Amino acid sequence: KIDNMANRKLTLNFGINNEYDLFNKLKRDLDKLLNEASIDDHTKTIDNTYNFLITAYHLSYDWTKNVKYKRKKEIIPEAFKDLLTAIRFLANCSKHRELTNNLNENTVENVTEPIVGNYWDYMYGNQVYITINRIQESISILSEPLMKYFEWLLDDSKTLDEMPDEVKNFRLMENK
Repeated sequence: KIDNMANRKLTLNFGINNEYDLFNKLKRDLDKLLNEASIDDHTKTIDNTYNFLITAYHLSYDWTKNVKYKRKKEIIPEAFKDLLTAIRFLANCSKHRELTNNLNENTVENVTEPIVGNYWDYMYGNQVYITINRIQESISILSEPLMKYFEWLLDDSKTLDEMPDEVKNFRLMENK
Protein backbone atom coordinates (compact mmCIF):
# COMPACT_ATOMS: atom_id res chain seq x y z
CA LYS A 1 0.00 0.00 0.00
CA ILE A 2 1.41 3.41 -1.00
CA ASP A 3 0.82 6.27 1.43
CA ASN A 4 0.39 9.62 -0.30
CA MET A 5 2.68 11.88 1.77
CA ALA A 6 1.65 14.98 -0.18
CA ASN A 7 -1.80 14.94 1.42
CA ARG A 8 -0.62 14.41 4.97
CA LYS A 9 -0.06 17.20 7.45
CA LEU A 10 1.75 17.16 10.74
CA THR A 11 0.75 19.70 13.36
CA LEU A 12 3.02 19.39 16.36
CA ASN A 13 2.82 23.01 17.34
CA PHE A 14 3.40 23.54 21.08
CA GLY A 15 0.08 25.37 21.36
CA ILE A 16 0.81 27.76 18.51
CA ASN A 17 -2.22 27.11 16.36
CA ASN A 18 -2.46 30.22 14.21
CA GLU A 19 -0.70 33.42 13.21
CA TYR A 20 -2.06 35.28 16.25
CA ASP A 21 -0.50 32.73 18.61
CA LEU A 22 2.80 33.10 16.76
CA PHE A 23 2.57 36.90 16.99
CA ASN A 24 2.16 36.55 20.75
CA LYS A 25 5.30 34.39 20.78
CA LEU A 26 7.08 37.11 18.79
CA LYS A 27 6.08 39.62 21.47
CA ARG A 28 7.58 37.36 24.14
CA ASP A 29 10.74 36.95 22.04
CA LEU A 30 11.02 40.73 21.72
CA ASP A 31 10.56 41.17 25.45
CA LYS A 32 13.48 38.82 26.04
CA LEU A 33 15.56 40.55 23.37
CA LEU A 34 15.05 43.95 24.98
CA ASN A 35 15.04 42.99 28.64
CA GLU A 36 17.47 40.12 28.90
CA ALA A 37 20.33 41.55 26.87
CA SER A 38 23.57 41.74 28.76
CA ILE A 39 26.89 43.49 28.47
CA ASP A 40 28.56 40.38 29.89
CA ASP A 41 26.66 37.41 28.47
CA HIS A 42 26.71 37.60 24.67
CA THR A 43 25.27 34.09 24.41
CA LYS A 44 21.95 35.20 25.88
CA THR A 45 21.75 38.20 23.52
CA ILE A 46 22.58 36.02 20.52
CA ASP A 47 20.01 33.38 21.55
CA ASN A 48 17.30 36.00 22.05
CA THR A 49 18.12 37.66 18.73
CA TYR A 50 18.04 34.29 16.99
CA ASN A 51 14.66 33.40 18.49
CA PHE A 52 13.18 36.78 17.58
CA LEU A 53 14.40 36.56 13.97
CA ILE A 54 13.26 32.96 13.47
CA THR A 55 9.78 33.75 14.81
CA ALA A 56 9.51 36.98 12.79
CA TYR A 57 10.58 35.19 9.63
CA HIS A 58 8.06 32.38 10.02
CA LEU A 59 5.26 34.79 10.90
CA SER A 60 6.06 36.90 7.84
CA TYR A 61 6.56 34.12 5.31
CA ASP A 62 4.85 30.94 6.51
CA TRP A 63 1.96 31.85 8.76
CA THR A 64 0.60 34.76 6.71
CA LYS A 65 0.40 33.12 3.29
CA ASN A 66 -3.38 33.29 3.50
CA VAL A 67 -4.99 35.30 0.72
CA LYS A 68 -6.45 37.74 3.27
CA TYR A 69 -2.92 39.14 3.86
CA LYS A 70 -1.92 39.31 0.20
CA ARG A 71 -3.06 42.85 -0.57
CA LYS A 72 -1.46 44.36 2.52
CA LYS A 73 1.81 42.62 1.75
CA GLU A 74 1.74 43.90 -1.83
CA ILE A 75 1.57 47.57 -0.87
CA ILE A 76 4.37 47.79 1.69
CA PRO A 77 7.22 50.04 0.52
CA GLU A 78 10.41 48.59 -0.98
CA ALA A 79 12.53 49.77 1.95
CA PHE A 80 10.37 47.75 4.33
CA LYS A 81 10.45 44.76 1.98
CA ASP A 82 14.26 44.97 2.24
CA LEU A 83 13.92 44.61 6.02
CA LEU A 84 11.67 41.55 5.65
CA THR A 85 14.14 40.07 3.18
CA ALA A 86 16.97 40.73 5.64
CA ILE A 87 15.04 38.90 8.35
CA ARG A 88 14.46 35.97 5.99
CA PHE A 89 18.16 35.72 5.18
CA LEU A 90 19.26 36.11 8.79
CA ALA A 91 16.82 33.44 9.92
CA ASN A 92 17.80 31.01 7.17
CA CYS A 93 21.52 31.64 7.53
CA SER A 94 21.19 31.04 11.26
CA LYS A 95 19.25 27.80 10.83
CA HIS A 96 21.44 26.29 8.13
CA ARG A 97 25.17 25.86 8.13
CA GLU A 98 25.44 27.24 4.63
CA LEU A 99 22.90 29.07 2.49
CA THR A 100 23.01 28.49 -1.25
CA ASN A 101 19.54 29.46 -2.56
CA ASN A 102 18.40 32.92 -3.69
CA LEU A 103 21.64 34.60 -2.65
CA ASN A 104 21.05 37.37 -5.19
CA GLU A 105 18.05 38.53 -3.09
CA ASN A 106 20.08 39.02 0.09
CA THR A 107 19.97 42.54 1.57
CA VAL A 108 22.25 41.94 4.59
CA GLU A 109 25.82 43.10 4.20
CA ASN A 110 27.08 42.49 7.75
CA VAL A 111 26.05 41.18 11.17
CA THR A 112 27.88 42.21 14.33
CA GLU A 113 28.47 40.42 17.58
CA PRO A 114 26.43 42.01 20.39
CA ILE A 115 27.78 45.54 20.90
CA VAL A 116 26.83 48.86 22.44
CA GLY A 117 26.14 50.84 19.28
CA ASN A 118 23.88 53.61 20.52
CA TYR A 119 22.45 55.25 23.62
CA TRP A 120 19.60 52.74 23.98
CA ASP A 121 22.00 49.82 24.17
CA TYR A 122 23.29 51.22 27.46
CA MET A 123 19.77 50.71 28.78
CA TYR A 124 18.96 47.42 27.05
CA GLY A 125 22.41 45.84 26.97
CA ASN A 126 24.53 44.85 24.00
CA GLN A 127 22.59 44.31 20.78
CA VAL A 128 23.22 42.62 17.46
CA TYR A 129 23.45 45.06 14.53
CA ILE A 130 22.88 44.37 10.87
CA THR A 131 23.98 46.38 7.86
CA ILE A 132 21.53 46.89 4.99
CA ASN A 133 22.43 49.20 2.11
CA ARG A 134 25.57 50.34 3.94
CA ILE A 135 23.55 51.45 6.98
CA GLN A 136 23.99 49.68 10.30
CA GLU A 137 21.08 49.35 12.73
CA SER A 138 20.31 47.25 15.77
CA ILE A 139 17.73 44.50 15.68
CA SER A 140 16.15 46.10 18.75
CA ILE A 141 15.58 49.39 16.90
CA LEU A 142 14.34 47.58 13.78
CA SER A 143 11.89 45.62 15.91
CA GLU A 144 9.61 48.65 16.40
CA PRO A 145 8.49 49.07 12.78
CA LEU A 146 8.43 45.30 12.40
CA MET A 147 6.01 44.88 15.32
CA LYS A 148 3.83 47.73 13.99
CA TYR A 149 3.75 45.94 10.65
CA PHE A 150 2.55 42.68 12.17
CA GLU A 151 -0.07 44.46 14.29
CA TRP A 152 -1.48 46.08 11.14
CA LEU A 153 -1.14 42.98 8.96
CA LEU A 154 -2.94 40.71 11.41
CA ASP A 155 -5.70 43.14 12.31
CA ASP A 156 -8.58 42.41 9.94
CA SER A 157 -10.26 45.68 10.93
CA LYS A 158 -7.29 47.75 9.66
CA THR A 159 -7.56 48.88 6.07
CA LEU A 160 -4.82 49.30 3.50
CA ASP A 161 -4.92 53.06 4.15
CA GLU A 162 -4.18 52.50 7.83
CA MET A 163 -0.66 51.22 7.27
CA PRO A 164 1.41 52.43 10.23
CA ASP A 165 3.68 55.40 9.58
CA GLU A 166 6.60 53.30 10.89
CA VAL A 167 6.04 50.97 7.94
CA LYS A 168 4.89 53.47 5.32
CA ASN A 169 7.82 55.81 5.97
CA PHE A 170 10.36 53.16 6.92
CA ARG A 171 13.94 54.20 6.35
CA LEU A 172 17.07 52.90 7.93
CA MET A 173 18.67 55.54 10.12
CA GLU A 174 21.53 57.35 8.44
CA ASN A 175 24.93 56.74 10.00
CA LYS A 176 24.81 58.29 13.42
